Amino acid sequence: MSRCLWCNEEVMYTVSIKELVTFHCKNRPLCLGCSRQLKRLDSFTRCSGCSRISEREAHCQDCLAWRQRYPQLKLKHQAVYAYNGFAREMVKQFKFSGDCELAAAFSEEIKELTRCRRRSSLVIPIPISRSSIETRGFNQTELLLESARIEYQRVLENAFQREKQSKKTRFERLESPQPFIVRDRMEGEIKGKNLIIVDDIYTTGRTVYHAAQLLSQYNPASISSVSLFR
Repeated sequence: MSRCLWCNEEVMYTVSIKELVTFHCKNRPLCLGCSRQLKRLDSFTRCSGCSRISEREAHCQDCLAWRQRYPQLKLKHQAVYAYNGFAREMVKQFKFSGDCELAAAFSEEIKELTRCRRRSSLVIPIPISRSSIETRGFNQTELLLESARIEYQRVLENAFQREKQSKKTRFERLESPQPFIVRDRMEGEIKGKNLIIVDDIYTTGRTVYHAAQLLSQYNPASISSVSLFR
């Protein structure tokens, strides 16, 4: 018997035919009730550029604006879940209350996001500021990757000690200056590589595009990005 990592209820589930044949049962970290409150984006029509729920698959206005601003970047972003009220509560508990065990709830999803591309790719988590590390004690994106047992490289460093993104207005986020630098001796790790930028949440896209714009200066083969929530 296992317990839901969110509500602590007993996790009840049926074994799929694939699991019976392969003798490999997936771990269910969340109960059915909690799982249903997380809305998978692949069940909706989405923007082909950022996975935002949309009436059509064409690029949304935000993606068109980013492409105009960074014409050299052809960034495609993929996410798993909609950032709804339930997701916000989980992220709040995970990031700001230090409930690190919740990272295990999304291990399969993080693997799913990177599985088809990471064999020949360099996985790069978005870094958080030194002050956030000191306060929180961990980088939530790195913890998600570690829980999923995905290797990554700390290529980027957040050199700014500014107000947290979560406290900024949309306009302030969009107009925020470049916060990242490439860490010493990491330039050679980027050139010619397929890069996957990983973050926990994609909201305006500002953070991911800051990272992609900086990394593009070091001649990678390609750049894509993923997040757990959108």
